[in-house]
Amino acid sequence: MTHTLADLPMFGELGEERLRGLAVRARRRRYAAGQVLCTEGDPADHLIVLLAGRVRAARVSAEGREVVLAVEEAPVAFDKTALLVDGPHRATRTALTAVEVAYLPRAAVLELVGAEPSVAARLLRTLATTVRDLDERLLDASVRDVPSRVATWLVRRCAAALPTPTT
Repeated sequence: MTHTLADLPMFGELGEERLRGLAVRARRRRYAAGQVLCTEGDPADHLIVLLAGRVRAARVSAEGREVVLAVEEAPVAFDKTALLVDGPHRATRTALTAVEVAYLPRAAVLELVGAEPSVAARLLRTLATTVRDLDERLLDASVRDVPSRVATWLVRRCAAALPTPTT
């Protein structure tokens, strides 16, 4: 299934005109499984929005060992922090399936964040959730034994798979 920019939580409540303006500035591209979307260390001058497919985010240690950070599924945006601080890509992202992405220029995203408080608020929530998740993963890696880490990971995966209740 191919998603649209409106399916991304950060852009979910934007009006049609604003979404069209963003879509016009986006450059869309398709990648086959195994192709690299972005490489760790390269400039992150675009927000990369995964519209279809699955991507692996990985880093390579100084010893040459690859560490898989995440497997992400559409719809999701990559490297939000690098975009905000004008930094490099923090991981190499490789297509695990055929994927479609939209590259949104840094200037367009920052302009939107400045003009739309709802986008800024959603971006802050996303970044706060990321920090909390990283904190949990650090705790897992430094304090918990392997069986406890596996159990915690399974609980989180099951919880993420459950439908969210509606009120």
